Amino acid sequence: MKLKPRLAIYFLIPYLLGIVVGEYTSVLPLWTWLFTLLCLSCAVLLQWGARFQRGKNKWLARLKSKVTLYALLHLAVFASGILRLDIATPSPIPAHFYNAPVSFSGQTGYQPERGKEWEACYASGTLQLLETGETVQAKVLIRFQRLVSLRYGNRLTLSGTLRQPQPQRNPGGFDYQAYLSRKAVFGIIYHQGLLEIGEQSGFPPLRWIEALRLRTEEVIDEAYGIDSLDALLIKGIMLGKRSNLPTDTVETFRNSGNLHVLAVSGLHVGFVATFCYFSLLTFASILGIRSKHPHLTKKVIVLLTIAAVVIYACLVGFRTSVFRAALMASLFLFATVIDRDADIYNLLAFAALILLLLNPTQLWDIGFQLSFVAVTAIVYFVPKMEKPFCRFWEVPDSSADDGSRIGNISATLGRSALKWLILSYLVTLAALLGTTLIIAFHFFRAYPLGIIVGPFAVGFVSLILAFGMASVGAGLVSLLPLAKLFAGLNHAIIYFFLKLLGLFGDASVVMKMKPPTFGTFVVYIAVCLGVTHWRLVYKNWRVATLIGLSVIAIWVWDGAFHEEGRLLEVVTLDVGQGDAAVVKFPDGRVMLVDGGIQYSYENKKKKRQVEYDAGERVVAPYLDVNGVRELELVVLSHQDIDHGGGLAHILKNFEVKGVLGIAEKANYSETIERLREIAQEEEILYEFEYAGEIEVTPTATLNLLHPIDAASTNLMDTDTNDDSLVMKLSYGEVDILFTGDIEAKAETRLITSGQDLRAEVLKVPHHGSRTSSTAPFIAGVQPKFALFSLGIRNRYGFPDAGVVARYQRRGCVILRTDEFGAITLKTDGRRCWFRFHVAEN
Repeated sequence: MKLKPRLAIYFLIPYLLGIVVGEYTSVLPLWTWLFTLLCLSCAVLLQWGARFQRGKNKWLARLKSKVTLYALLHLAVFASGILRLDIATPSPIPAHFYNAPVSFSGQTGYQPERGKEWEACYASGTLQLLETGETVQAKVLIRFQRLVSLRYGNRLTLSGTLRQPQPQRNPGGFDYQAYLSRKAVFGIIYHQGLLEIGEQSGFPPLRWIEALRLRTEEVIDEAYGIDSLDALLIKGIMLGKRSNLPTDTVETFRNSGNLHVLAVSGLHVGFVATFCYFSLLTFASILGIRSKHPHLTKKVIVLLTIAAVVIYACLVGFRTSVFRAALMASLFLFATVIDRDADIYNLLAFAALILLLLNPTQLWDIGFQLSFVAVTAIVYFVPKMEKPFCRFWEVPDSSADDGSRIGNISATLGRSALKWLILSYLVTLAALLGTTLIIAFHFFRAYPLGIIVGPFAVGFVSLILAFGMASVGAGLVSLLPLAKLFAGLNHAIIYFFLKLLGLFGDASVVMKMKPPTFGTFVVYIAVCLGVTHWRLVYKNWRVATLIGLSVIAIWVWDGAFHEEGRLLEVVTLDVGQGDAAVVKFPDGRVMLVDGGIQYSYENKKKKRQVEYDAGERVVAPYLDVNGVRELELVVLSHQDIDHGGGLAHILKNFEVKGVLGIAEKANYSETIERLREIAQEEEILYEFEYAGEIEVTPTATLNLLHPIDAASTNLMDTDTNDDSLVMKLSYGEVDILFTGDIEAKAETRLITSGQDLRAEVLKVPHHGSRTSSTAPFIAGVQPKFALFSLGIRNRYGFPDAGVVARYQRRGCVILRTDEFGAITLKTDGRRCWFRFHVAEN
């Protein structure tokens, strides 16, 4: 089998490897640049010297020269990948600019999805440090105090405080810093004071497309109803604007495995290209132009279609999937203009190469990965999977001369419908094969019902796009009655589409998965390729067996690499101003202590209610990324919302065997009432215990030290902090003390009780409040490590400076979640190891 020359792939592979190696190594850019130059120079000299090869073995010498030449070129491209990443990743903003007052003068970027009033924007310009007058050129994200009427290209002058974007602070959490860095944004200005908006400039075509986008949204509102669900859905499907969609609707799309239809991608770009091409072709036929100049007409139509694709890509914003699809579609169509065959693999590699040359950090973007892997899987697997089914829609050649054998119209339509249905399922299956592990790696979920709903969803979305484009087109030319007619038809399609998704959009059908390891990826790819090429495997069974054994060996060694042994692990999660800790015992059982805060507030800028739940945002992703599905015990150490607010989500979405800390009679607490109701609904055992040993696992000891007894505890008074649960976790020679929000009164009670409070690690009471951590209590515990759980720049001013000083005088190592993010403690019963999710600044 002769391989096709695919130049883009030959360059893409070493360039990709260079980016990956550059991410995990540190090499001076100068050395990388010199190495690249050396490889290219040697390649040129080698090629020049090969021309003068003489003698009877000159063909062998030239072959060796060619192999060496290719090796040098690939090394040069590999080094270029490292160099390009080194250039793209450093921040242009000096460290001393952050957390300081600054002024900014610059121009807003192209962001058509923000609408008419912006709460934030990306802008490029000059940052000036107000204290010293020092300036630097940078691209920043600006968050305004109120909604501001802005457009692309507006000049901005403002003042505010510059902050560094938050990195990933917990395992499984969102890395906002990496997300912004992929957009070349390394700072956030929180606007305060001065704001001047100047004239609009920028690239004129983009200004026109932005105005077209705004007018399109207005037409959708006029035709479908302002802020109606159908209008919001049309904006999501056509323009990729899903931020205003109801949460339950988005969850229905996600659970059914069809969230991708709300993110403009290759499906939408392909439909726009097909719709424009055939519409223009039909229009040319009606005018009679096509018959007179068929070849010229086709080329003009193709060029107009390319222009439509580019305009649509600009209209929805330069998302990775849109850029990839638009570039591939444009190159494919242009190949027909110059009468050349377009190789789909080469186009795909070329699009990836262009994107990574522009921004190499996109390699770690989930949109980039899903877009290219899905298309590659479809292109590779579908032609192979469809071969056994071709006989169902192909017409035998022997029937070509006999009109009766061709079949009637209904038979032809039946074969076409069958072909569409089978190919739709195969395309959906291929996309699922390609993206399942990537989705599991990033989101810890799998959506198996996507294979059932997917083909029908594509059909419905195609119809919605068709009538949506027709209604928008009619509205843009001031034919509003016609636009409403098309919108009426679309209402019916959307109704049935949502009903279909509702049947398969329940959260119970979603499979939770532990993120796959490298070994899992290798096994999965080997199985997919082996099944697809089973004939080749059967024919070369010896080689296949050797490869299979190698794959199994990789999987086994990878599993051994991730095996941690018999260690006790305690992870104090960064839930902001609150508490949450996950304890993983040596036998694999898991205990959760508190769940962070949960609250809702009205966002006046967005004009809607905003929900924040640390249980959903922080605790659940951590449990998911570690493959935890069952909790042996959930402990509510204190009834305040910053301890128990997030537990509601955990009790509803995880299998919990028991809850400790919920009393039947207690001072009125919305948190307690809510958790009690959920525990009763889910049939979870709950109780409020007093001092004594708690049986959780035979591998470690858990003692409840406080409340001491019912006589010394009044759950009906207002002194709720001193009703907190205090627990001592012991594993071997290592003790860890959890203290909730106890204050001086409870600390004195613990000291006088005569219980052994000594512990190597102390979770500091009440987030470091000055009303806790008395000197006698610290002396009684004798901690070596003082762990503070608190929020960054919290409004309470925690931790109190005097409290910190008391721990430092005792020689304690101070560990703070606001500085280190999640703090992981591992112990074998004698030694302790700490790992911090965020490096200290």
